[in-house]
Amino acid sequence: MNGRVDTIHIAPESGADMESRDGIEAVSGRGLRGDHYLSDTGTYSESARDVNRELSLIESEALDAVARDDGVSVGPDEH
Repeated sequence: MNGRVDTIHIAPESGADMESRDGIEAVSGRGLRGDHYLSDTGTYSESARDVNRELSLIESEALDAVARDDGVSVGPDEH
């Protein structure tokens, strides 16, 4: 199986709009440099301390299925 990353988005602060990045540093066991979860200030940071939640990968096919099956269009910065 092959895959590719089409878009990268981070939120620098909890509740902030997502910001697109062309590239980003991934910090092992922590998350993405510049994202609020890396600094433990995300909404679910406290509940995620013992759970691996450093990064979310969402298949474009899953977004396509939600649009097709449920009529909900979700952009890459709206998850």
